[in-house]
Amino acid sequence: MQPTERGREVVRVAQALVPEIESWIGAIVGADRARALREDLETIRRAVVLT
Repeated sequence: MQPTERGREVVRVAQALVPEIESWIGAIVGADRARALREDLETIRRAVVLT
C-alpha cells in the first residue's frame, strides 16, 4: 500500500497530537495506569504483527 500525500499529512497530524492525548489520559487515569495501557497496546500490536 502506498500512502498518498494526504494520507502522509493525516499521519503527521495524528503523530503531533500524541503527546497531548497522552497527557490527557495521564490526567484522567493516572501515570501508572497510562503506562500500563501503553504497554498493553504495545503487546497487542506485537501480537498482530506476528500473526
